[in-house]
Amino acid sequence: MDNPGIYNSLLFLTDSLVTIYTLALIARGVFSLVRADFYNPVSQFIFKVTEPPLSLLRRFVPLTGRWDTPCWLLVWLLSVLEVSALSLLQGLSPPVPLLVFVGTLSLVELLLQFYIGAIFLLALSSWFIGAAQAVHPLYALLHSVTQPVLDPFRRFMPSAGGLDFTPLVALLVLYFLLNFVRSIY
Repeated sequence: MDNPGIYNSLLFLTDSLVTIYTLALIARGVFSLVRADFYNPVSQFIFKVTEPPLSLLRRFVPLTGRWDTPCWLLVWLLSVLEVSALSLLQGLSPPVPLLVFVGTLSLVELLLQFYIGAIFLLALSSWFIGAAQAVHPLYALLHSVTQPVLDPFRRFMPSAGGLDFTPLVALLVLYFLLNFVRSIY
């Protein structure tokens, strides 16, 4: 393109849209793994947004227990395709194994960012929602999604007089892992 501003804007827009949709697919895959409430309004929205491509993919790829295999396969494919497209748009042509490796790291990075965001929202919502948190649909969903990550930390964290520092410790570990993954590529 002649105008680098338009080129950079299109690159940003494409990357953002693919990342948002990939995060929605990750949410759906995690919801299936943790058996989140299907009738939760947030769950319903995520399921409706992600269903069209998954219904096609399910014709060829079966579910594997609690793993929504078609969903995770589509997340991985989108990550690899996004890395490939961004490489091509920048005039690079790395070998396919490198694209697959970087795409897989990109998927791990998005999964870590998903959990960082979910834990942060859970902690934030506990401050603002207060006593109504047990019945609020977003809090219930965040609680079910983050429990598998927070429970191992809770086993080792001492009680601090009614304050729960588990989300803080979990966030520190997740940020450490995120920085480690980013340092690889």
